[in-house]
Amino acid sequence: MDYRALPTPEKPYDKIVSIEMLEAVGQEFLGTYFACIDRLLKKEGGIAVFQCITMPEGRYEAYAKTEDFINHYIFPGGHLPTITQLLNHIVTESKGTLITEKVENIGGHYAKTLRLWKEAFMRNFDATIKPALLKEHPEMSEEGVDVFRRKWEYYFTYCEAGFATKTLGDAIITVGREGALELMEGIPL
Repeated sequence: MDYRALPTPEKPYDKIVSIEMLEAVGQEFLGTYFACIDRLLKKEGGIAVFQCITMPEGRYEAYAKTEDFINHYIFPGGHLPTITQLLNHIVTESKGTLITEKVENIGGHYAKTLRLWKEAFMRNFDATIKPALLKEHPEMSEEGVDVFRRKWEYYFTYCEAGFATKTLGDAIITVGREGALELMEGIPL
């Protein structure tokens, strides 16, 4: 279901968690997305956590003007916002009622994750991935299969390098409304 079509619940949500969603929302709809979060989250004590791949502030302007490998081949239409853009939209769309509790960049951990994903992808390609790919696309040639494999191998390597060098970020932003005592007490979400 499209997040913009979610009905306002009779009883708003206590907590909302958003993982790998903001990149797909696009720059033009970030405000709309956070306005929906504001509408769906309870007005007193509500907590939201957002995880998003981000672009560093200093690289954003150049990034926004170009199409890179990921935008072209992996996530067409995807957009990596900056942490500042996310925080500004959160404040604006909630009219200041979502208070930032914590911003954490876990990009270094994500570099390791991508390396492990690539290793698993390569280890399982011939026995599992290739047969499943050919079953779904029987018209695919051996050359097409090889292009698919190399594209994903490159994607994993490209992203691992991006996170390891901090040219990509992976932010976790935790916000809460007034009265969000769980955040104040350090109780794990």
